[in-house]
Amino acid sequence: FFSLPKMAAPATPPFLRVPQFLEDEKDAPLLAMDDGFLQAQGEAIYETTSTWAGLLSAETQLRPLQEAKEGDLTADVDRIIEKDAERTFMQPCQREALSRVMRSLAVEFKNYAQAMSYVGG
Repeated sequence: FFSLPKMAAPATPPFLRVPQFLEDEKDAPLLAMDDGFLQAQGEAIYETTSTWAGLLSAETQLRPLQEAKEGDLTADVDRIIEKDAERTFMQPCQREALSRVMRSLAVEFKNYAQAMSYVGG
């Protein structure tokens, strides 16, 4: 299991904790389909998911997820990640944060699938 990579720039807080996130992203294709679910259930979702790391067994070690470096991914995978970020979020800062995490996961798992950005977002 992984902790997020340390970023050179200030780390982005969890998206549901970013002021105006839902308002800024309301027209994003993915969020446009949620029919108000995040608005109504956002706090409960955040509270539930913030406990997930604690559910790991004592033997499980969290380790830092290494940030992807230039050349770690094929041009096709990098292009798909960028397109997925564009389809997921409207704001450049959200897109960049999602892209960085997805690139790191693609390197770690030696694979990338579009559903990863849905879960990551």
